[in-house]
Amino acid sequence: MTSCPDDLQVDHFNNDTLNNRRGNLRILNNSENQQNLKSAQRNSRSGILGVYWSKKDRKWIAQIEINGKKNYLGSFTHILAASNAVKKARAKLMPYSKEAVALRLKEKA
Repeated sequence: MTSCPDDLQVDHFNNDTLNNRRGNLRILNNSENQQNLKSAQRNSRSGILGVYWSKKDRKWIAQIEINGKKNYLGSFTHILAASNAVKKARAKLMPYSKEAVALRLKEKA
């Protein structure tokens, strides 16, 4: 497939580990690879990566994690608003995320 140094990882852009075409593979460090997570954890109440329900505030909390640091994006009454905040932040701050790639493609068109 591809040669990869020990300190780096092969990322499957479309998250399909059986798709080993060159256009779907890229060499990244762990932090960059984590930007391309497929979805929220299975036990997520929202089902949306970066959005969780706060019982205390009774609102949806939006946050992203970059290089091990959590970045609070805000609390929202509606889950869709929280999801949009996460998508915008990922597009802007996480260059290896699907949102960032989609934004770059949109700007080129």
